Amino acid sequence: MNLDTTMAALREVARPYIQESITKARPALDEAIRSFPIQRPFLANSEALFRELRPGVSALRTSAPVLADALEIGTPTLRRSVAFNQRLEPLLRELQAFSEDPQVKLGIDGLTDVVRTLKPTLQSVTPVQTKCNYVSLWFRNVSSLLSEGDKNGTWQRFIIIATPQGPNNEGGPASAPADGPTAENHLHTNPYPNTASPGQPKECEAGNEPFARGRTVIGNVPGTQSATTEAATP
Repeated sequence: MNLDTTMAALREVARPYIQESITKARPALDEAIRSFPIQRPFLANSEALFRELRPGVSALRTSAPVLADALEIGTPTLRRSVAFNQRLEPLLRELQAFSEDPQVKLGIDGLTDVVRTLKPTLQSVTPVQTKCNYVSLWFRNVSSLLSEGDKNGTWQRFIIIATPQGPNNEGGPASAPADGPTAENHLHTNPYPNTASPGQPKECEAGNEPFARGRTVIGNVPGTQSATTEAATP
């Protein structure tokens, strides 16, 4: 009785469903034999990809609210960008015309040559400010030179320092560098101090030179001086 019920049910789907499953099973299995080896690398790479994505997906649990806020805020901004792009179009057209002007290329080539020529100078001068702060200190000190005055104007702030007395002292004509006989009458001059520039010791020598009492010093002073100077603040 139960078998008859089962067979009656199968009879309803025997044609065409069961028949087609039997007929087409072999071609399907043959295709699987051909395609599964080809699919295996794809599946392996997909498995590796999702394994590598796992940390990022885990991080999304905490960053999802931030991303949601960004999308919510970005949506109206994106709508307004259409009008902005329309206003930007004339500028881009002018920029295109500018870039296609042959005179522009000549100017850029000339500017490139200037920068290339100035490169050694800039490499030497840059540490003067970035390491030693000399440029800022110079402007700060120069600005204070005329910082005092009255309703009629300003005047220079300075003081006269008397030079030591002795042969060839700096207070008058000299036939040689001052070199004694007193301890004070010695020339100290450093016309080209080290400023941490390429090829120089990493020191900010100007303003940091010690005074060698009783010695004549011309040029860089012995030893390594401080690599910093006073910070210039507004």
